[in-house]
Amino acid sequence: METGLRNYLKVPVAVSGLHASYRLADGRVAVCGYVSGRSGGKATSPALFAGSLAAPGSRNFTPLRVPGKGQDTQRIATVRAYCQAEQINI
Repeated sequence: METGLRNYLKVPVAVSGLHASYRLADGRVAVCGYVSGRSGGKATSPALFAGSLAAPGSRNFTPLRVPGKGQDTQRIATVRAYCQAEQINI
């Protein structure tokens, strides 16, 4: 999952506060948490992220693509709504 986020963000990342839910119908695992990057040798502020794994144990992580960056309020609201829809309280 960190590799998927690193490829998406194009910077080294650290993931924390992970929560997940599993759908029996299709085997998809929704994941929500916080990600920090490194810029100029300093860690960035943690930003809320969401995405999904295609199947349990899969390394194929697909980030939820939402307009905006980091602490953008509209982006955060959209990610929170996705997490709540997936029964993840974060």
